[in-house]
Amino acid sequence: MYTEQMEDKLFQQWDEFDEYDEDYSELIEMLNSEDSFRTFGDGLLFFLKKREPDLTAETAVKYIEKLCNETDVSKNDIASANTLKSWFKGGPRPKKGEDSRESMFALAFALQLTPDETAELFHKVYLDRAFDYRNKKEIIYYFCLYNKKSWRDANRLLESAENIAANKDDYTIYTSQIKSDVEAMTDETALLAYIAKHGHNLEKKNTAAKQTMGKLLSKAKETAKDEAELPEYAGYFNGSDRDSLNFTYEVITNLSVSGDKGTKTLFKNARLPKEIKNRFPEATTLSKKDPTYEELRKLIILLFSYDYWFKIQKENKVIEIDDYIGEMNVYLDQSGFSLMYYGNPYDWMFLYCALSKRPLDTFRGLLAEVLNYE
Repeated sequence: MYTEQMEDKLFQQWDEFDEYDEDYSELIEMLNSEDSFRTFGDGLLFFLKKREPDLTAETAVKYIEKLCNETDVSKNDIASANTLKSWFKGGPRPKKGEDSRESMFALAFALQLTPDETAELFHKVYLDRAFDYRNKKEIIYYFCLYNKKSWRDANRLLESAENIAANKDDYTIYTSQIKSDVEAMTDETALLAYIAKHGHNLEKKNTAAKQTMGKLLSKAKETAKDEAELPEYAGYFNGSDRDSLNFTYEVITNLSVSGDKGTKTLFKNARLPKEIKNRFPEATTLSKKDPTYEELRKLIILLFSYDYWFKIQKENKVIEIDDYIGEMNVYLDQSGFSLMYYGNPYDWMFLYCALSKRPLDTFRGLLAEVLNYE
């Protein structure tokens, strides 16, 4: 299994790393190697082979076209012919965003997946969470997949939902309650009435995730102030505004983001694979009003790890990797995000650092090297 392979690679790579030498070149080479993490097409082929074991990269496109014909899903709603071919030839994975999420849902309907199978497709292949239960489009998709309705049904319901006058005065309900409510429905009229009744709730995008991020950011700000008081930082932060987000970010990463023209962007040209450096948390992400799913998830992982790792180092303790993953997953789960996954390059990098005796130092050393930071 791929997950087990990536877990084994984590421990194997760590065994080969000399943390006293502080040479990250082999690790960086491994992270950027085309053979280290499976491509989107490889992951999708593995997923498809669970249903059609004899599939190959050469026959996968024909198989998807066949399913589209059988389920009345337009192939172009998934991807163009050239993009489909590119996926199975090791081409780039879909860029995270609304359009590519739509493509994944269209694929789920073509495959006639259950909601749980759709969640697996998103988590282990697309590397993002599946259903946003505060997005009326995605709860319609959930309703249709749960009740074995078609892609055509879903789009018909979306058109109807667009013409609904949404109630703005409803009380706030938990995301888990929305999921349970939708699962209890079989009638389309009841679903549309529910969407109308809870219009306010369906506009509260990423509410739980933003609250989680806010809590973790508050903790990280206090931890950063504590760290800045350590003897080794004597005089280093003189004159810094210790309540500023730039200060917090600079302590967390040990990178300077303050330039002549304001706050600098650091990771655009980092020597990291796209899946890690795309939307890697920057200082400006900390104050972004409406961050994307990917930005929020990556930020939650960074902020939690910083606070956790600092305390581990300060107390000279050794991380129990299962405890680290377990506590991280609590925050991700309550935010509605996919859990830590060894097959996700960003997650893998943090899990790698967590194995170190001094995980925060390892993380900062790696960042400095991938940025050629002086």
